Formats: sequence, C-alpha cells, structure tokens
Amino acid sequence: METHDTLQAVEIQPTNGLPSDWLRGEGDGEGANWEAGTPEAFEERGVFSWPVQDHFRRKPFHTVSIEGEVDVAALVRDYRDKLYRSNTLINRQGQCVTDHLLFDFGDSRFGYHEFRHLTVYAPTPEASVAMAGELQKYVNQSAKKTVGFRMLSARDGTVLTEFVKVQRPLTLSDETLALHYGFDFPAWEKEWINRLIERPCGVSVLFGPPGCGKTTYLRSLMGKLIDDFVFYFLPVSEFHALATPALVSFWVAETRRRGKKQKIVILEDAEDLLLPREQGHRDKVSNLLNIGDGFLGDHLKLHLVATTNVPMRSFDPAVTRPGRLMG
Repeated sequence: METHDTLQAVEIQPTNGLPSDWLRGEGDGEGANWEAGTPEAFEERGVFSWPVQDHFRRKPFHTVSIEGEVDVAALVRDYRDKLYRSNTLINRQGQCVTDHLLFDFGDSRFGYHEFRHLTVYAPTPEASVAMAGELQKYVNQSAKKTVGFRMLSARDGTVLTEFVKVQRPLTLSDETLALHYGFDFPAWEKEWINRLIERPCGVSVLFGPPGCGKTTYLRSLMGKLIDDFVFYFLPVSEFHALATPALVSFWVAETRRRGKKQKIVILEDAEDLLLPREQGHRDKVSNLLNIGDGFLGDHLKLHLVATTNVPMRSFDPAVTRPGRLMG
C-alpha cells in the first residue's frame, strides 16, 4: 500500500441562555455556530432550501447551526403545523427514516434539518439565535457520534449530499493491521495520519489487489478519525464536478461549518484518475494534482484518498514524482 500526498464579529447579547460564542463564530466546529448568510448556505442543501432562498432573495439573512442527534419525532410533533417539506426513506428493514425537514416558523424564520444538523434562517442575528434557543431542546449534542460518510453528487449546478451510516463500524488494532496489511503497516499509518493532520490538502493512493481489504481499512479509518475528520464519497464518474463552481462554493461552506475538522474525499477504483495522460486522461490527472497540491487545493482544503488495483508503476509519472509521496 502506497501513499501520495498529493462579519467581522458582531457583539450581540445572546438570548435564551445560548453561549456568547455562538455570536462570535468561535468553537471547534461542534455544537452551535452562528454566521451571516451566504449563497453557499443554500447551495450545500440543494432543492430543499429553494423556498428559503426565494424568500431571502436580495435580502439579508443569518443562520445558527446546531450539531447533534435531533429528536425528529418530537420536533415534528410540536411543529407539525410549521412543517413545509420532508423527505423520508423506507430502508430494507422496512423502517422509516426521515433525513430532511424544512420548517416555516413565520416572521421570515425557517428551520432546516439534515441528519445531525439543525439550521435556523432568520432576517437578523437576534432572531436566528432566539429561534435556535427554542429548538435546542430537540438536539442531543452529547449523543454518540455515528460513523459514516456523506455521499456527494452534483446536478444542474446544485450539490446534493446524503449521509450514509457505516453498517459495520469497526476499529482495527495494530495487531490486526499488521496481520492483514504487513508488519510495518501500523507505523506507516501513524506517520500518514500525522501528515494528514499537519497538511491542509493532499492526495493519497491506497494500492492493493482486489479483496486485500482497502474498503475495510477505510471503514476502520472513519471510526478512528471521527473526532478530527469528515468523510465524503464521490463516484469517480463525477470527479469532473469536483472543481465546478457549485462544488467549490460547497467546500468553502463545509470548511467554515466543520471548524477545525479536516475533510477527506474517498475515490474508489480511481484508475482513470491515475493513468498516464497520453492515454486520454490528461484533464483528469491534472485536476487530481491541482486539487491535491495546487492553488485549487490550497483553496478547497481537501484530502483525496483514491483506491486502485493498478500497480504504482502504471501511474502517470507526475503522480509519483519525488517529493509528492507522503510515504
């Protein structure tokens, strides 16, 4: 397995007992965060936000986001007459899972729920903070974090996300890692993770034959790094959309929302992005390297983790150029 590295603060008295750092944009990305409204606040939420976007068109708005496990049943029960849109999935076990909700609370105040986030939109900071304080009781911010990743797709200039829970989360011990991936793998992993933390962006390539456990390792990594990283999955077929204006705005908004957490995008079976450019992959390889360690990478602050069955000797020479490999 080889690796390639590739508002100004507004002082407003808080209401409803909310901590003052909500209004200063402080914190580590967990809990509640307040910010002035930006177009990215809508783009990252896709079609569900369109009524809100239409309402605030050319008007100021402000948001407060609360992160934690949302009591959806209680929230819908108490605000049933304010519910404007909802999306419910019936899974294979026949269970109904509501993953998106949009509320119209009146007086230009809206609430949007997506998995572990509840976001309030309002025309003033005071109104957004007050409404968030009213809704805070429905969010359990101390709940155990769920291991998973966000599936990304881009359609007609809109970014869509869907949280996917890892059904079989596991943590691989050093002994297990050494047994399945080689005796020196635990030391390599420790060094690699340190570099992920130190660098704002880069590209890593996990190489191995089919069935060697690359996906299993990534599941384990999600659990191990749940406190410091947010994971995303982007199908290789949509890699071209990674640098489109809609996704650039999305990543900027995600960077602001996640605070100190770093972002890892997983690209499975990424052979098309790594093969020599003279074989018809010129744009793909160039974009991969630019996002990894070019100016675009500095802006997006993304770590790309690509998996492949192709041996390293088959990669484009630019991918394996000395100085780009992390280890």
